[in-house]
Amino acid sequence: MLNEFARIILVINPQSSNIQRIEARAHELAKLFPDIEIETIETARDHVRFRRRLQKSLAANAGRVLLGIGGGDGTVNMVANALLIIEPKVNLSRTILLPLWGGNANDFAHMLNGLSSRIKMKSVFERARVVAIYPLKIKTTKLPAKSTTRYAVCYASFGASAYTADQLDKPVEAKRIFGKSLASNILNEFRRAVRAMLDAPGFDVEQEGQEIKIFEQLFSNGWRMAKVGYLPVRLTDRQFYRAVRSDKPPTVAFYILRLLRGKKLGEVRQKPVRFTTRERAWAQFDGEATVIPENTTVTVGHSRRSLYALSTKLP
Repeated sequence: MLNEFARIILVINPQSSNIQRIEARAHELAKLFPDIEIETIETARDHVRFRRRLQKSLAANAGRVLLGIGGGDGTVNMVANALLIIEPKVNLSRTILLPLWGGNANDFAHMLNGLSSRIKMKSVFERARVVAIYPLKIKTTKLPAKSTTRYAVCYASFGASAYTADQLDKPVEAKRIFGKSLASNILNEFRRAVRAMLDAPGFDVEQEGQEIKIFEQLFSNGWRMAKVGYLPVRLTDRQFYRAVRSDKPPTVAFYILRLLRGKKLGEVRQKPVRFTTRERAWAQFDGEATVIPENTTVTVGHSRRSLYALSTKLP
């Protein structure tokens, strides 16, 4: 595997909360590939600018490219959406992703290659193989405007968790009641999350011919949920797990505890799900929060196009 790449491009989120880990992984890559100069591209708030920069870099190469991602799942989401937009001009089958366990959330990296503390970069290249990843495709349409398409590698959610992510992303001076240590920072963040979850509004939708109120609707990619052993989803299946809640549980921990105890919250689906918002709603795609206006039709299914990644975990 070490001899299969003509170039290495490293996308780095300079605002990542774990930039030290990214720097350490980049150093590991440099030692493993001493004859290849690693090109670095920083993410930008202007997604169009970032996408053009990435396209220019990828189009300049005819060989196989290792595309390292130095950031969390939000950075993965930015890279995935950019690649699927520029795909006609870039050969995705020769662009191989490797997330480097940066940022707060590292769901994609964990599913592909395990926990950062338990794996060395060298062992990834010794054991990994290239696997196809089919992201979720989320299409939103609000007439008479044109449709917008977004992709999510790991999950898409609508409602309370998205509202909570949006609130936590705001640079507010939160009241600190647990001090200023690392442990207290975690407790303060948890307190903010619980407060946001309790404040989160539900929203009315028309879904499958019924008018219902949704507090939380989660779509989790099948390869991700296959790690939960009791679910009838294989790692290679192009399915997704959908859970809907119309009442307001106390915290997100409610979902986690029920899943760990094997309690059924939703269903495994292959066909797309469509609903129309009657009120504005919060959504998040791999942790990237946004607002969806009222009277917007949302369709969630699988993309027919795949991304490719190095994995020691997935078949």
